[in-house]
Amino acid sequence: MKTSRFILFFFFYTLLIDSSYSQCGAIAPLNNCDIVKSDIILTTPDQIELVFDSFSEYKGGMTLMGSSIIHIKIPSIGPPDPPPPGVCQWKLKMIIDNNSWAIPTDWETNVAYGGVASGVTPALDLLEVRVSNGCKTAINNNTWQQFAPATGSVINIINSGVLTPAGTCNPLLQTNGAGSYLTNFNEYSFTIDYRLIPYDAALGFKYRPGRYSIHIKFCLQEM
Repeated sequence: MKTSRFILFFFFYTLLIDSSYSQCGAIAPLNNCDIVKSDIILTTPDQIELVFDSFSEYKGGMTLMGSSIIHIKIPSIGPPDPPPPGVCQWKLKMIIDNNSWAIPTDWETNVAYGGVASGVTPALDLLEVRVSNGCKTAINNNTWQQFAPATGSVINIINSGVLTPAGTCNPLLQTNGAGSYLTNFNEYSFTIDYRLIPYDAALGFKYRPGRYSIHIKFCLQEM
């Protein structure tokens, strides 16, 4: 009796999640938001692994629902609190980082199986993210998005030049005034889903088996 065998290709994709209140760029602080009391609280694990150990998973991909949940609190400096319009205003974004990997368009390679001829390193735009909250105030709320294939690329979650105060809860507006998830949960909490489909309809199984990682940072910044 003859038996057939096939080798499963193991792909490990590790997402390291970080959250911080920081300047995260060249924009100078306006000193209207209280940096000391402001925070992004990550209530979910800060490391996520996607393991593809069958051809069906490789071809069908994986979706991780609600893998990152963040809560925001950002008060104004001193009285009055809450502030009048035009005082504390913030923006929130996600930044992708390949940990200074030599190829700026690709995931960091931790372990590679096989030679160069066995496939290519996955690019940063392979990862898809979807952001949502109870008031639907996120930009492109509940819509799948991809980072540009370059380390340091940004996906904006909240980024409006118009101040929308806490309590508005309007899906056509981006709440971005002083406030907290403790008092306005649906406006100051965000759920992030991740999706990764390694299979390419045109090129098939093109990625080299191995272990790869990237770092996703959530950045809260005063406008």
